[in-house]
Amino acid sequence: MRYLLKLSVFIFLVGCSPADSPEANSGALSQLNPKVISALDSIYSNNEANLQLDPQQPRVEQEFQLLLTLPSEVMPEPSELRGVDMYMGKIPVRWQQVSANLSANQWQASVLVGACSLAHMQWQLSVPISGTDSAGYELQFQFFTQR
Repeated sequence: MRYLLKLSVFIFLVGCSPADSPEANSGALSQLNPKVISALDSIYSNNEANLQLDPQQPRVEQEFQLLLTLPSEVMPEPSELRGVDMYMGKIPVRWQQVSANLSANQWQASVLVGACSLAHMQWQLSVPISGTDSAGYELQFQFFTQR
């Protein structure tokens, strides 16, 4: 019984341990809107890629929506969401197209993230894209959730 309790505490602490990445302490908590941190401007000069969150300030353990706008010639591949401040595993993100026109397409995904010891948690969304002249590119967005 004592062994099981120690093992449970160890697993909990490892699951909420700080990330080893150099980005773990980067970014200001006041910047709550997502931003593109990839070389997007070198791919699309008109900066057509955009990520919106609904609600704009997501909360942990409550489902929220991701709305991704991309140029019409590309599409998102299955993506993943990772904690930057704390290791929380990889959360798979699957996109569904919600609108299309000649210049841009919109894709939507529902996400639910877990809570940890931090009041504000930083997340990174990695979105591989495919389409004309885009093979191998990955868009990365960062945003925060709060408890």
